[in-house]
Amino acid sequence: MIKPVYSKEGLPSLDIRALDPSSAPRGSKLQPTAYVADSLIVRARDAAAVQQAIARLLPEGALASIAPLLRADLKPFAESSVFGLHQVTISYGSAQVPSVDLVRLVGQLQAVLGPHVVGLDHVVTTAPYLAGVPYLAGVPYLAGVPYLAGVPYLAGVPYLAGVSAMQQYGMPGFGGRMPVAVLVANPACTAPVPKRRPVVAVLDTGLGAHEWFSDPALATDHVTYGPYLLGMYGNVPGAQWHQAPVNPLDGSVGSDAGHGTFICGIVRQLCPSARLLAIPVMADDGVVAESGLMVTLAALLYRHIDGVVNGNPDLVIDVLNLSLGYYHEDPDDIAFDGPLGALLADFGHWGVAVVASAGNSGTTRPMYPAAFAAAPTDPSRVPQVTVGALNADRSTVAYFSNAGPWVTTHRVGASLVSTVPHTLAGDAQPAAELVYQGVSRSTPDPDAYSSGFATWSGTSFAGPVLAGQIAAAILADPDPATLNQAACLERTTRAVTTVLAATP
Repeated sequence: MIKPVYSKEGLPSLDIRALDPSSAPRGSKLQPTAYVADSLIVRARDAAAVQQAIARLLPEGALASIAPLLRADLKPFAESSVFGLHQVTISYGSAQVPSVDLVRLVGQLQAVLGPHVVGLDHVVTTAPYLAGVPYLAGVPYLAGVPYLAGVPYLAGVPYLAGVSAMQQYGMPGFGGRMPVAVLVANPACTAPVPKRRPVVAVLDTGLGAHEWFSDPALATDHVTYGPYLLGMYGNVPGAQWHQAPVNPLDGSVGSDAGHGTFICGIVRQLCPSARLLAIPVMADDGVVAESGLMVTLAALLYRHIDGVVNGNPDLVIDVLNLSLGYYHEDPDDIAFDGPLGALLADFGHWGVAVVASAGNSGTTRPMYPAAFAAAPTDPSRVPQVTVGALNADRSTVAYFSNAGPWVTTHRVGASLVSTVPHTLAGDAQPAAELVYQGVSRSTPDPDAYSSGFATWSGTSFAGPVLAGQIAAAILADPDPATLNQAACLERTTRAVTTVLAATP
C-alpha cells in the first residue's frame, strides 16, 4: 500500500511516502496522496491518552513521541484548536524493526479515538497534481525544434504538437514562467499612507531580493519578514522548510523558485498600501509537511490574537493567502472539523480572511485547504474563499484550474506578470549570441531574471489577486483601524462580501 518516493539520503529532513491505492484491499476507497513517513498530526487535549493508544498499536522496538505544535508555556487567549494540536513522531530502536504503515495505523486509531483526532502528515505543495509530472513541466520548450524556427507558433501548425492542453501553460509564450521587462515604478512609492495598513500574510517560499520590497524607505512599513514570527512565538522541529533535493547535473531554476515573491508582487499591484508578512515555509521545490505548515499557522494565529486582544496593530493580520494544498486520501472525508480545517476556522473567528488556491490538476477531486470553503456558513467567522484561475481574457476558466462546488470564485491566474528575485538564474543559454563591433547581441536568455519580473500561470496566482482585492476593500472600509474581535470580524466580512459581489 505504500511505496517510497524519496529516501532520507535524497531528502534529509522529509521522508516522503506515496499512498498507492492499487495495492490496497479490494473495496478500499483510498485515493492517491503523499505523506511524511514518520509523522502524524493529532488534535486532542489529552495528549497522553493518544500516545498510549498509539504505543499499544506499534510493533516492538518502535517508539512514539508527542509534542504540541505551539509552545505549551504560551498562555491561551481563548479556547482555540491551536492549543490542542500535536505532532506524533515515530522512531525505531534499530534497523531491524519493521516500518509502520501509517495509513493502516491511522485507520486503527480512528476506530479507537474518533474520526477527526488523528491523521496523516500530508505533503503540501504549491501546485498539487494527480499525475507524476506537474503541468508546468511536460515537454520543455527547448526540446525538439526550437519554437522560433520554421513555422512561428502563432501560424500554421503550432510547435506544441504532442503537448497536452494543460502543459501548454507551462511553456514560454503560453503563460509559463519566463523573464519580461516592466516599466512601471513600484506602486508603493506613490500609495497613500492610511490610518492602518491592511496586512496580507503569505506562507510560501519567502520573499527574494527585489527593489519593490527592499527599498529602505518602504521596507519598514510595507514588508515584514517571517523568521521573526517563528522566533518570537515558538517553533518545533519540522516547522522550517526541508532541504530540497538537488541534482548536481541539472542547472535549471527550481520549479517553484520565486513563487512567494511572485505572489507578493501581485498583492503589491492590487493594494500598494498593504503590508506584506512574507513567511517562508518551503524551499524552491514548493514542498512542506502539513505539520510544518500547521506549526507556522498556529504561531501566526497566536500572534494575531495577541495583537487583537492587546490592541497591537503590528501583530494583527487581515488576509491569509495559501497558494498550496494536498489531496486527501479518503474521498468521503470532508472533515470540516479536522485539524487543519479547525485551525483555519479559528482564523475566520478572529476576523482573518483565508484565501486558498483551487489547484492546477484540472480535476474535480477536492483539494485541501481549498475544499474547506465548502463548509456550512457560520456567521461567527469570516467565510473562507477558494479561488480558481481565469485566462488572461478574464472570460474563460484556465484549462488547468480545478473545479467543484468548493471553488468559490475565479480570478485571472494565467499569463500574469509579477515580481521574481532579480538574482534568479539558471544554466540555459540564449539560442544565438555574438559580438559585433564590441557589442554583445543575443536572443533572450530564457532563465535569466535580472529584470526582476516574469510571467507565470497557476491558481497559485489567482489567489493573491483576490487577497489583494480584499486588502484594498479593507483599506476603503469606514472603520479600518479598530482592533477587537468583533470589529475585525465585521470589517473583514464586509470586505469579502464586497469583493465577491463584484466577481466578473
